[in-house]
Amino acid sequence: MERITVIGGTVAGVEIAALMARAGYATCLHEPDQAALAEAGRRLQDRLLGRQGEGGGAASVAQLAAVRVRLEAVPEVAVADADLVIEASSVDLPGKRELFARLDSFAPAHAILATCSPTISSAYLAAATSRPDRVVSLGFFSPPLAPPAVAVIQEPHLAPEVVAAVAEVVWRTGREPLLLRRGREPEGMA
Repeated sequence: MERITVIGGTVAGVEIAALMARAGYATCLHEPDQAALAEAGRRLQDRLLGRQGEGGGAASVAQLAAVRVRLEAVPEVAVADADLVIEASSVDLPGKRELFARLDSFAPAHAILATCSPTISSAYLAAATSRPDRVVSLGFFSPPLAPPAVAVIQEPHLAPEVVAAVAEVVWRTGREPLLLRRGREPEGMA
C-alpha cells in the first residue's frame, strides 16, 4: 500500500493528509470546491513545513510535490490509483453513504475505503458499495492531549487482511493501531 487519498479539505482531512505524507505515502487531498481546495492546500503546506498559523498564499505545487502530495478537485482522478481512501468530509450521514457509493465506482477494486468517523458503523457505508469487506471506520484522536494512536473499528463484515493492512498504515505513521471490536451491527444498519 503506497497511495492514499483523503476525501475532504476539512481540518481533519488536512491533518490526516499531513500524517500520511509524513509517513512517506504518495498522498492526494481531494476537495471538490476549487477555493476550498486552495485553502486546504495552504493549510496542508503549513502543516508539512511547520508553519501552522502563518499567513501565505495558495500551496506551492512544487513544495507539496516534494513531499509526494497532490491536490485534486475531481473525485474520479483523486481515487483512480488509490490503495486506501480515507473519507474526512463534512457531509451528513446519508451524504456519506452516497459518497461511498460514488467512491466505490471510481476507486480500484483493491482499494480499501475508510471513514474517519468511528461512531458510524462501517456496515452502513459498506452496504452502499460492492466491496463491503473492504470498508472500515477509523478514529483519529485530536490534540492537544491525543494519544499517538488511531482506533481501527473491527466489525463482522471486515476481511482480516483489511484490518491488518490498515493497522500497518497506522504503524507506519508512528501511531499505534487500537483494534476495537464492534460486536454486532446496530439496528437498521446491517
